Amino acid sequence: MPPIAGQNNWSFVIAAYAITWITIIGYWVHVHRTLRDAQHDLDAANAAGAK
Repeated sequence: MPPIAGQNNWSFVIAAYAITWITIIGYWVHVHRTLRDAQHDLDAANAAGAK
């Protein structure tokens, strides 16, 4: 049976850490794009309603 501690575990930890941060940053980008698009739609609706 291979040892529990070793280089493989550190590789897994580093990969999991990187994937976690990529996911967090990707979600942040998604949320801010959605908010920007919603603000644009709101501004367009307000402009159309003001005419």
